[in-house]
Amino acid sequence: MRLKYVLPLAQMVLAALLLRLWFLGDLARRFLDSRGLPPAAVLLLCLDFPIGVPLKLELWGYLPQLSFDALFVAATGALWYCVALGVHSYRQGRSLTFEWKPLRVMADLLLVGMGACLGWLLLDSDTVLSRSYLGWRCFLAAWTSLIWWSLGSILFSCLDLTRCIRGKRRLER
Repeated sequence: MRLKYVLPLAQMVLAALLLRLWFLGDLARRFLDSRGLPPAAVLLLCLDFPIGVPLKLELWGYLPQLSFDALFVAATGALWYCVALGVHSYRQGRSLTFEWKPLRVMADLLLVGMGACLGWLLLDSDTVLSRSYLGWRCFLAAWTSLIWWSLGSILFSCLDLTRCIRGKRRLER
């Protein structure tokens, strides 16, 4: 199968599994009187950062658990489908965002800024991600995914921005 179908499906299955572990972790934390998010929740929010954090901040607690989980898994599939389409577009030498130059430059600059802000947040990672309650495996996975979202956003958007400014539509091989 193609990357644009396999990647979203794999991420949706992973999101459903991590949401289930998040629920079980919440149940266990109620009885253990623990604070913070379970490690599965932190890992899920880091893996799907562009949709995970807004959905957690805006909809958590307002929707029933099953509706939130279904929305999160669907949004995860849409996010990773867009990532797969971006990779496909990049391989073909097309624009990652928009074809109209002013909108393309604004979108690339916005993505660079978002990646830089995420990188800035990672500098203060002792308060964001604590190794003490996550454990090393989950901490490294969460850190790696956040670094990927930060650097990936900056690098791919900068490449697209320079290609846009130079006026090249296709990559030269």
